[in-house]
Amino acid sequence: MNDHKHKGDSMNRKNTQTYQMLTHVVDFGTRNVSLFPEDTGAKKLLETLTTGVETLSQQAGIWMAAKTALRNGRTAKETSRENLKNYLERAAQLSRALHSDRLQLPANPTDQNLIDSGNGFLLEAESMKKEFVELGLSATFAADLEAAVRTFKKSIQDVRDATGRCSGSLRKWNETLGQTLDALGRFDILVSNALGNDPASLTSYAIARAIRRVGGRKAVATTPAIKAEPTPPAIEEPAPATTTAPAVAA
Repeated sequence: MNDHKHKGDSMNRKNTQTYQMLTHVVDFGTRNVSLFPEDTGAKKLLETLTTGVETLSQQAGIWMAAKTALRNGRTAKETSRENLKNYLERAAQLSRALHSDRLQLPANPTDQNLIDSGNGFLLEAESMKKEFVELGLSATFAADLEAAVRTFKKSIQDVRDATGRCSGSLRKWNETLGQTLDALGRFDILVSNALGNDPASLTSYAIARAIRRVGGRKAVATTPAIKAEPTPPAIEEPAPATTTAPAVAA
């Protein structure tokens, strides 16, 4: 149950910039739908693009919320782990003082070691209340240790749940991005054919179609047939947060 660091557990910056470009394309199409002949697939394609953009926005919001929960969950897990370890170290000290082998804590215990050690010690703790008090421990030491084990187990599950939400939202994001870019490729062809004699509209579309880079870099024009290559980042279970959530355009 120990955490391991991995990279790539965030939405790809290039894909989020592509998302922003898609919002501009939808805006262009919505404002200029009347330019397309009624018998073309303009309205249907725009519906697909609009739904895609809305879903991307929703999944980005879920991802950001899950990322926050994951960060907070890791903090809570670390705190509860140290608390449980402190209880177990005192319990192990008590065992040594009584010349007992009831609790032998490993030098570098894993999460599961801590849980198992706590549960094992609790099996006989009820009969040791007198010794707890005689050696300066609280009479509620066993109950406090049990609560520490329970809290630690819950913190582990909370991290797993948040990690699952992160992974699920990223998977849905990438699936939706691929589908939306497929629709965009068809819309590119429609724009080229239907607005070929309208240079002003083509220029306006090219501006909407450009992917704007961050950091003051110029917008990069994209080819009419963009191919979706979204790759779901590998998110471990659980994994420390190492990146920031993407900014989603309204």
